[in-house]
Amino acid sequence: MEMRTVRRALTVRPSEKLILSFLRRRGNLSKAQLARLSSMSAQGVSVIVDRLLDLQLVKKGAKQRGKVGQPSTPLMLNPEGAYSIGFFIGRTSSKIALSNFAGTVIDERNLDYTETTAPDLPEKLYQAALSLSSTLTHQQMQRFVGIGIAAAEGDIHLFSADQNQTGEGPQTQEPSLSRRLSDHLNVPCFCVNDIRAACLAELTLGLARGKSNTLYFNIGHWLGSGIILEGKLFGAEDQLSSDLHGLRVSDCRSGDNNTRVIDLASLVHLDEALTETGLNPREQMSREFAESREIYEKWRTGAIAALSTAIQSACATIRFDRIIVDSRLTDSSLEQLVAELNTQVRADSLPEARIPAISFGTFQGDARAFGAAMVPMFKAFDSEDESRSISTREAVA
Repeated sequence: MEMRTVRRALTVRPSEKLILSFLRRRGNLSKAQLARLSSMSAQGVSVIVDRLLDLQLVKKGAKQRGKVGQPSTPLMLNPEGAYSIGFFIGRTSSKIALSNFAGTVIDERNLDYTETTAPDLPEKLYQAALSLSSTLTHQQMQRFVGIGIAAAEGDIHLFSADQNQTGEGPQTQEPSLSRRLSDHLNVPCFCVNDIRAACLAELTLGLARGKSNTLYFNIGHWLGSGIILEGKLFGAEDQLSSDLHGLRVSDCRSGDNNTRVIDLASLVHLDEALTETGLNPREQMSREFAESREIYEKWRTGAIAALSTAIQSACATIRFDRIIVDSRLTDSSLEQLVAELNTQVRADSLPEARIPAISFGTFQGDARAFGAAMVPMFKAFDSEDESRSISTREAVA
Protein backbone atom coordinates (compact mmCIF):
# COMPACT_ATOMS: atom_id res chain seq x y z
CA MET A 1 0.00 0.00 0.00
CA GLU A 2 1.25 3.48 -0.92
CA MET A 3 2.84 5.50 1.89
CA ARG A 4 0.50 8.31 2.97
CA THR A 5 2.68 10.74 4.91
CA VAL A 6 0.87 13.46 6.83
CA ARG A 7 2.20 16.50 8.60
CA ARG A 8 2.52 16.77 12.35
CA ALA A 9 -0.43 18.00 14.38
CA LEU A 10 -1.27 21.69 14.29
CA THR A 11 0.40 23.74 17.00
CA VAL A 12 -2.24 25.09 19.36
CA ARG A 13 -1.41 27.44 22.23
CA PRO A 14 -2.62 26.85 25.80
CA SER A 15 -5.14 29.71 25.62
CA GLU A 16 -6.50 28.25 22.37
CA LYS A 17 -6.75 24.80 23.93
CA LEU A 18 -8.82 26.33 26.72
CA ILE A 19 -11.34 27.76 24.25
CA LEU A 20 -11.49 24.45 22.33
CA SER A 21 -12.04 22.61 25.62
CA PHE A 22 -15.03 24.81 26.49
CA LEU A 23 -16.56 24.25 23.07
CA ARG A 24 -16.09 20.48 23.32
CA ARG A 25 -17.50 20.19 26.83
CA ARG A 26 -20.20 22.85 26.73
CA GLY A 27 -21.28 22.85 23.07
CA ASN A 28 -21.91 25.95 20.98
CA LEU A 29 -20.90 29.18 22.72
CA SER A 30 -20.69 32.86 21.77
CA LYS A 31 -17.57 34.97 22.25
CA ALA A 32 -19.22 36.68 25.22
CA GLN A 33 -19.94 33.34 26.86
CA LEU A 34 -16.37 32.16 26.24
CA ALA A 35 -15.00 35.35 27.78
CA ARG A 36 -17.13 34.88 30.87
CA LEU A 37 -16.23 31.21 31.30
CA SER A 38 -12.50 31.72 30.69
CA SER A 39 -12.17 34.97 32.67
CA MET A 40 -10.46 36.50 29.65
CA SER A 41 -11.19 39.86 28.07
CA ALA A 42 -13.57 40.09 25.14
CA GLN A 43 -10.70 41.36 22.98
CA GLY A 44 -8.45 38.47 24.03
CA VAL A 45 -11.12 35.89 23.22
CA SER A 46 -11.76 37.56 19.87
CA VAL A 47 -8.07 37.26 18.90
CA ILE A 48 -8.01 33.57 19.91
CA VAL A 49 -11.22 32.79 18.06
CA ASP A 50 -9.96 34.49 14.91
CA ARG A 51 -6.87 32.26 14.91
CA LEU A 52 -8.93 29.12 15.53
CA LEU A 53 -11.13 30.12 12.60
CA ASP A 54 -8.01 30.56 10.45
CA LEU A 55 -6.82 27.10 11.54
CA GLN A 56 -10.28 25.74 10.58
CA LEU A 57 -10.67 24.16 14.01
CA VAL A 58 -13.73 26.30 14.78
CA LYS A 59 -16.60 27.53 12.64
CA LYS A 60 -19.45 29.98 13.06
CA GLY A 61 -23.09 29.01 13.36
CA ALA A 62 -26.16 30.99 12.35
CA LYS A 63 -26.74 34.24 14.25
CA GLN A 64 -29.06 33.95 17.22
CA ARG A 65 -31.40 36.90 17.68
CA GLY A 66 -32.66 37.62 21.17
CA LYS A 67 -35.06 40.14 22.63
CA VAL A 68 -32.34 42.51 23.85
CA GLY A 69 -29.03 43.66 22.35
CA GLN A 70 -27.15 42.63 19.25
CA PRO A 71 -27.58 39.14 17.80
CA SER A 72 -24.89 36.68 18.91
CA THR A 73 -23.02 34.24 16.71
CA PRO A 74 -22.43 30.81 18.25
CA LEU A 75 -19.07 29.15 17.72
CA MET A 76 -18.61 25.40 17.42
CA LEU A 77 -15.96 22.81 16.69
CA ASN A 78 -15.43 22.30 12.98
CA PRO A 79 -15.96 18.58 12.29
CA GLU A 80 -13.46 18.80 9.41
CA GLY A 81 -10.79 20.40 11.61
CA ALA A 82 -9.04 17.13 12.48
CA TYR A 83 -9.31 13.34 12.14
CA SER A 84 -8.08 10.39 14.20
CA ILE A 85 -8.36 6.60 14.45
CA GLY A 86 -9.16 4.66 17.60
CA PHE A 87 -8.74 0.94 18.31
CA PHE A 88 -10.44 -1.10 20.98
CA ILE A 89 -8.64 -4.45 21.01
CA GLY A 90 -10.78 -6.84 23.02
CA ARG A 91 -10.32 -10.45 24.03
CA THR A 92 -11.97 -11.95 20.91
CA SER A 93 -12.95 -8.93 18.79
CA SER A 94 -11.78 -5.44 17.89
CA LYS A 95 -13.43 -2.26 16.69
CA ILE A 96 -11.48 0.37 14.75
CA ALA A 97 -13.18 3.76 14.42
CA LEU A 98 -12.38 6.81 12.29
CA SER A 99 -13.48 10.02 14.02
CA ASN A 100 -13.72 13.65 13.01
CA PHE A 101 -12.91 16.64 15.24
CA ALA A 102 -16.46 16.83 16.63
CA GLY A 103 -16.17 13.23 17.85
CA THR A 104 -18.49 11.74 15.24
CA VAL A 105 -17.45 8.30 14.00
CA ILE A 106 -17.53 8.52 10.19
CA ASP A 107 -16.35 4.98 9.40
CA GLU A 108 -15.41 1.83 11.29
CA ARG A 109 -14.18 -1.73 10.95
CA ASN A 110 -14.79 -4.84 13.08
CA LEU A 111 -12.55 -7.87 13.49
CA ASP A 112 -13.24 -11.24 15.16
CA TYR A 113 -10.52 -13.67 16.25
CA THR A 114 -9.83 -16.36 18.81
CA GLU A 115 -7.37 -14.57 21.12
CA THR A 116 -5.27 -11.41 21.35
CA THR A 117 -2.04 -13.39 21.09
CA ALA A 118 -2.91 -14.75 17.63
CA PRO A 119 0.23 -14.25 15.48
CA ASP A 120 -1.65 -12.68 12.56
CA LEU A 121 -3.73 -10.25 14.64
CA PRO A 122 -1.31 -7.25 14.54
CA GLU A 123 -1.17 -7.45 10.74
CA LYS A 124 -4.97 -7.59 10.47
CA LEU A 125 -5.31 -4.57 12.76
CA TYR A 126 -2.63 -2.72 10.80
CA GLN A 127 -4.38 -3.33 7.47
CA ALA A 128 -7.76 -2.33 8.94
CA ALA A 129 -6.29 1.01 10.08
CA LEU A 130 -4.74 1.66 6.65
CA SER A 131 -8.05 0.78 5.03
CA LEU A 132 -9.80 3.40 7.17
CA SER A 133 -7.17 6.06 6.54
CA SER A 134 -7.41 5.46 2.80
CA THR A 135 -11.02 6.69 2.86
CA LEU A 136 -9.76 10.20 3.69
CA THR A 137 -8.85 12.64 0.93
CA HIS A 138 -5.35 14.08 0.67
CA GLN A 139 -6.59 17.33 2.24
CA GLN A 140 -8.23 15.44 5.14
CA MET A 141 -5.05 13.42 5.70
CA GLN A 142 -3.22 16.71 6.26
CA ARG A 143 -5.45 17.06 9.33
CA PHE A 144 -4.97 13.52 10.61
CA VAL A 145 -3.58 14.00 14.12
CA GLY A 146 -2.98 10.53 15.53
CA ILE A 147 -4.04 7.05 16.59
CA GLY A 148 -5.28 5.73 19.91
CA ILE A 149 -5.05 2.06 20.90
CA ALA A 150 -7.13 0.87 23.86
CA ALA A 151 -6.64 -2.60 25.34
CA ALA A 152 -6.83 -4.37 28.68
CA GLU A 153 -3.95 -3.70 31.05
CA GLY A 154 -2.51 -7.17 30.49
CA ASP A 155 -2.63 -6.87 26.69
CA ILE A 156 -1.31 -3.35 26.01
CA HIS A 157 2.29 -4.56 25.76
CA LEU A 158 1.33 -6.77 22.81
CA PHE A 159 0.71 -3.68 20.69
CA SER A 160 2.77 -0.91 22.26
CA ALA A 161 6.24 -2.40 22.84
CA ASP A 162 8.50 -3.88 20.19
CA GLN A 163 8.41 -7.63 20.31
CA ASN A 164 11.56 -9.73 20.14
CA GLN A 165 11.20 -12.93 18.17
CA THR A 166 13.77 -15.63 18.45
CA GLY A 167 14.31 -18.64 16.26
CA GLU A 168 17.07 -20.46 14.50
CA GLY A 169 19.77 -17.98 13.60
CA PRO A 170 20.17 -14.36 14.80
CA GLN A 171 17.52 -12.65 16.88
CA THR A 172 15.19 -10.29 14.97
CA GLN A 173 12.93 -7.54 16.18
CA GLU A 174 9.42 -6.98 14.86
CA PRO A 175 8.06 -3.43 15.25
CA SER A 176 4.88 -3.16 17.29
CA LEU A 177 1.50 -2.22 15.83
CA SER A 178 1.78 1.27 17.30
CA ARG A 179 5.29 1.76 15.89
CA ARG A 180 4.30 0.56 12.41
CA LEU A 181 1.25 2.82 12.25
CA SER A 182 3.11 5.82 13.63
CA ASP A 183 5.96 5.39 11.14
CA HIS A 184 3.67 4.77 8.18
CA LEU A 185 1.25 7.65 8.80
CA ASN A 186 3.80 9.99 10.43
CA VAL A 187 1.55 10.73 13.44
CA PRO A 188 1.81 9.89 17.16
CA CYS A 189 0.22 6.69 18.41
CA PHE A 190 -0.97 6.44 22.04
CA CYS A 191 -1.70 3.21 23.94
CA VAL A 192 -4.13 3.46 26.85
CA ASN A 193 -6.09 1.23 29.20
CA ASP A 194 -9.45 0.38 27.65
CA ILE A 195 -11.52 1.52 30.65
CA ARG A 196 -9.68 4.84 30.72
CA ALA A 197 -10.54 5.22 27.03
CA ALA A 198 -14.22 4.56 27.80
CA CYS A 199 -14.11 7.19 30.56
CA LEU A 200 -12.57 9.66 28.12
CA ALA A 201 -15.40 9.02 25.65
CA GLU A 202 -17.96 9.80 28.36
CA LEU A 203 -15.96 12.84 29.51
CA THR A 204 -15.60 14.44 26.09
CA LEU A 205 -18.65 13.16 24.17
CA GLY A 206 -21.10 11.55 26.57
CA LEU A 207 -22.94 11.75 29.87
CA ALA A 208 -19.93 13.01 31.84
CA ARG A 209 -19.60 16.21 29.77
CA GLY A 210 -19.65 19.17 32.12
CA LYS A 211 -19.52 16.90 35.19
CA SER A 212 -16.58 17.26 37.58
CA ASN A 213 -16.66 13.82 39.24
CA THR A 214 -17.90 10.64 37.54
CA LEU A 215 -17.78 7.01 38.67
CA TYR A 216 -17.69 4.55 35.77
CA PHE A 217 -18.10 0.77 35.56
CA ASN A 218 -17.80 -1.37 32.44
CA ILE A 219 -19.26 -4.87 32.70
CA GLY A 220 -17.23 -6.69 30.08
CA HIS A 221 -15.39 -10.00 29.98
CA TRP A 222 -13.84 -8.64 33.19
CA LEU A 223 -15.34 -5.79 35.17
CA GLY A 224 -13.40 -2.53 34.95
CA SER A 225 -13.86 0.65 36.95
CA GLY A 226 -12.71 4.22 36.45
CA ILE A 227 -12.97 7.57 38.21
CA ILE A 228 -13.02 11.02 36.64
CA LEU A 229 -12.10 13.49 39.38
CA GLU A 230 -12.32 17.23 38.72
CA GLY A 231 -12.52 16.50 35.00
CA LYS A 232 -9.32 14.47 35.04
CA LEU A 233 -8.28 10.81 34.93
CA PHE A 234 -5.48 10.04 37.35
CA GLY A 235 -2.61 7.57 37.11
CA ALA A 236 -0.63 5.99 34.31
CA GLU A 237 -2.38 5.79 30.94
CA ASP A 238 -1.86 2.03 30.62
CA GLN A 239 -3.54 1.38 33.97
CA LEU A 240 -7.01 1.74 35.47
CA SER A 241 -7.78 4.91 37.40
CA SER A 242 -9.73 2.91 40.00
CA ASP A 243 -9.37 -0.47 41.74
CA LEU A 244 -12.95 -0.64 43.01
CA HIS A 245 -13.47 -3.79 40.99
CA GLY A 246 -11.02 -5.51 43.37
CA LEU A 247 -13.00 -4.59 46.50
CA ARG A 248 -13.77 -7.58 48.73
CA VAL A 249 -17.49 -8.27 49.16
CA SER A 250 -19.74 -11.03 50.49
CA ASP A 251 -21.23 -13.37 47.92
CA CYS A 252 -24.96 -13.24 48.67
CA ARG A 253 -25.46 -16.57 46.90
CA SER A 254 -22.84 -18.67 48.71
CA GLY A 255 -22.03 -16.59 51.80
CA ASP A 256 -18.34 -16.55 50.83
CA ASN A 257 -16.69 -13.45 52.34
CA ASN A 258 -13.48 -13.85 50.33
CA THR A 259 -15.01 -12.68 47.04
CA ARG A 260 -14.24 -9.56 45.00
CA VAL A 261 -16.59 -7.34 43.03
CA ILE A 262 -14.89 -8.48 39.81
CA ASP A 263 -15.67 -12.11 40.69
CA LEU A 264 -19.40 -11.42 40.73
CA ALA A 265 -19.91 -8.68 38.13
CA SER A 266 -17.79 -9.95 35.20
CA LEU A 267 -19.41 -11.54 32.17
CA VAL A 268 -16.73 -14.22 32.01
CA HIS A 269 -18.46 -16.07 34.85
CA LEU A 270 -21.85 -15.83 33.15
CA ASP A 271 -20.29 -17.07 29.89
CA GLU A 272 -18.70 -20.02 31.70
CA ALA A 273 -21.99 -21.00 33.33
CA LEU A 274 -23.78 -20.89 29.98
CA THR A 275 -21.04 -22.86 28.22
CA GLU A 276 -21.14 -25.56 30.90
CA THR A 277 -24.80 -26.19 30.06
CA GLY A 278 -24.06 -26.39 26.32
CA LEU A 279 -25.37 -22.92 25.45
CA ASN A 280 -23.65 -20.31 23.28
CA PRO A 281 -23.09 -17.13 25.35
CA ARG A 282 -23.33 -14.73 22.39
CA GLU A 283 -26.54 -16.29 21.13
CA GLN A 284 -28.07 -16.24 24.60
CA MET A 285 -27.17 -12.60 25.08
CA SER A 286 -28.72 -11.60 21.75
CA ARG A 287 -31.87 -13.58 22.67
CA GLU A 288 -32.17 -11.89 26.09
CA PHE A 289 -31.25 -15.23 27.74
CA ALA A 290 -34.58 -16.74 26.69
CA GLU A 291 -33.37 -20.33 27.28
CA SER A 292 -31.13 -19.53 30.23
CA ARG A 293 -33.14 -17.10 32.33
CA GLU A 294 -32.37 -18.81 35.62
CA ILE A 295 -28.60 -18.77 34.99
CA TYR A 296 -28.68 -15.12 33.94
CA GLU A 297 -30.79 -13.95 36.88
CA LYS A 298 -28.52 -15.75 39.33
CA TRP A 299 -25.52 -13.93 37.86
CA ARG A 300 -27.37 -10.60 37.75
CA THR A 301 -28.36 -10.85 41.42
CA GLY A 302 -24.75 -11.30 42.49
CA ALA A 303 -23.51 -8.58 40.13
CA ILE A 304 -26.02 -6.02 41.42
CA ALA A 305 -25.20 -6.76 45.07
CA ALA A 306 -21.46 -6.44 44.42
CA LEU A 307 -21.78 -3.23 42.40
CA SER A 308 -24.01 -1.72 45.10
CA THR A 309 -21.27 -2.28 47.69
CA ALA A 310 -18.62 -0.75 45.41
CA ILE A 311 -20.79 2.30 44.68
CA GLN A 312 -21.49 2.93 48.36
CA SER A 313 -17.80 2.62 49.20
CA ALA A 314 -16.80 5.10 46.49
CA CYS A 315 -19.54 7.60 47.37
CA ALA A 316 -18.54 7.50 51.04
CA THR A 317 -15.20 9.03 50.00
CA ILE A 318 -15.97 11.17 46.94
CA ARG A 319 -19.08 13.16 46.09
CA PHE A 320 -19.87 12.09 42.54
CA ASP A 321 -22.01 14.02 40.08
CA ARG A 322 -22.81 10.97 38.00
CA ILE A 323 -22.46 7.18 38.04
CA ILE A 324 -22.33 5.31 34.73
CA VAL A 325 -22.61 1.57 34.12
CA ASP A 326 -21.77 0.33 30.62
CA SER A 327 -21.71 -3.17 29.13
CA ARG A 328 -21.90 -5.25 25.97
CA LEU A 329 -25.24 -6.58 27.24
CA THR A 330 -28.17 -5.71 24.99
CA ASP A 331 -29.81 -2.36 25.57
CA SER A 332 -32.87 -3.86 27.26
CA SER A 333 -30.80 -6.15 29.52
CA LEU A 334 -28.54 -3.28 30.55
CA GLU A 335 -31.50 -0.97 31.15
CA GLN A 336 -33.10 -3.54 33.44
CA LEU A 337 -29.85 -4.17 35.31
CA VAL A 338 -29.30 -0.45 35.90
CA ALA A 339 -32.88 0.03 37.10
CA GLU A 340 -32.50 -2.81 39.61
CA LEU A 341 -29.08 -1.49 40.67
CA ASN A 342 -30.61 1.92 41.43
CA THR A 343 -33.23 0.21 43.59
CA GLN A 344 -30.61 -1.93 45.36
CA VAL A 345 -28.33 1.02 46.10
CA ARG A 346 -31.20 3.01 47.61
CA ALA A 347 -32.18 0.03 49.78
CA ASP A 348 -28.59 -0.53 50.96
CA SER A 349 -27.71 3.13 51.63
CA LEU A 350 -28.31 5.26 54.70
CA PRO A 351 -30.88 8.05 54.26
CA GLU A 352 -28.20 10.75 54.47
CA ALA A 353 -26.01 9.16 51.79
CA ARG A 354 -25.53 11.36 48.73
CA ILE A 355 -25.48 8.94 45.83
CA PRO A 356 -26.52 10.20 42.37
CA ALA A 357 -28.79 8.22 40.11
CA ILE A 358 -27.03 5.53 38.08
CA SER A 359 -27.26 5.75 34.29
CA PHE A 360 -26.21 3.38 31.53
CA GLY A 361 -23.48 4.55 29.19
CA THR A 362 -23.83 6.74 26.14
CA PHE A 363 -22.11 4.36 23.74
CA GLN A 364 -22.89 0.89 25.13
CA GLY A 365 -20.17 -1.46 23.83
CA ASP A 366 -18.45 1.15 21.64
CA ALA A 367 -17.19 3.56 24.32
CA ARG A 368 -13.67 2.11 24.38
CA ALA A 369 -13.11 2.47 20.61
CA PHE A 370 -14.64 5.97 20.53
CA GLY A 371 -12.58 6.99 23.55
CA ALA A 372 -9.40 5.66 21.93
CA ALA A 373 -10.13 7.84 18.88
CA MET A 374 -10.46 10.86 21.19
CA VAL A 375 -7.04 10.31 22.81
CA PRO A 376 -5.06 11.96 19.96
CA MET A 377 -7.57 14.83 19.89
CA PHE A 378 -7.22 15.25 23.65
CA LYS A 379 -3.42 15.23 23.41
CA ALA A 380 -3.29 17.75 20.57
CA PHE A 381 -6.08 20.13 21.47
CA ASP A 382 -6.77 19.79 25.19
CA SER A 383 -4.83 20.07 28.42
CA GLU A 384 -5.34 18.28 31.70
CA ASP A 385 -4.58 21.49 33.58
CA GLU A 386 -7.20 23.38 31.55
CA SER A 387 -9.67 20.51 32.05
CA ARG A 388 -9.32 20.79 35.80
CA SER A 389 -9.70 24.57 35.56
CA ILE A 390 -12.85 24.16 33.47
CA SER A 391 -14.36 21.79 36.02
CA THR A 392 -13.65 24.20 38.87
CA ARG A 393 -15.24 27.11 37.02
CA GLU A 394 -18.30 25.07 36.06
CA ALA A 395 -18.73 23.82 39.62
CA VAL A 396 -19.12 27.38 40.91
CA ALA A 397 -21.02 28.72 37.90
